[in-house]
Amino acid sequence: MTTAEIVQFIPDKTWKDSTIHAHINELLEKEVIGVVGMKRIGRTYARQFGTLISAEDFLAVQLKRNPIYKNNKKYTQCQLY
Repeated sequence: MTTAEIVQFIPDKTWKDSTIHAHINELLEKEVIGVVGMKRIGRTYARQFGTLISAEDFLAVQLKRNPIYKNNKKYTQCQLY
């Protein structure tokens, strides 16, 4: 998906496009999504993004980073990536 395609899927968009671009860049930095191709749109090319990890792996990483679970011995014994 390109950024323009992602924006189209947001119902009742109240964010500015720059906010959406910032979120996409954050996901790129965290390696949750990656550039998987290029797509010609008019006279320019747009990057196409795809997921690099599964939803389950993403949630496991988020739980592992959460200080509530990170500092609790009961949860640190769980098998999280």
